[in-house]
Amino acid sequence: MKKNFENLYETLGGTPRRKRQPLPDVELPEQKPIGKYGRMHLDSLKHHRRGRYTTLLTEGKLNARLYEIDLEANKMLDSIIPDSLTKEALTRI
Repeated sequence: MKKNFENLYETLGGTPRRKRQPLPDVELPEQKPIGKYGRMHLDSLKHHRRGRYTTLLTEGKLNARLYEIDLEANKMLDSIIPDSLTKEALTRI
């Protein structure tokens, strides 16, 4: 686990330091807005998949993954709703 943290630290611009040397300023990757389904997945990760949550968080990939999940869920929802409306309209005829 320590190795992953060091890799993230180095990729974000950190350099090894000596004792009592202050930590350099490190910028986080771009934070994208997360919608309803991304937040639901985040809650699920925190409560049921703690190891996966910690890994994504320390690697700096958590926000990007939650953003992807939110986009996928919204695409699925956009395709399901019109299909269900047409099926419902056909059954009422």
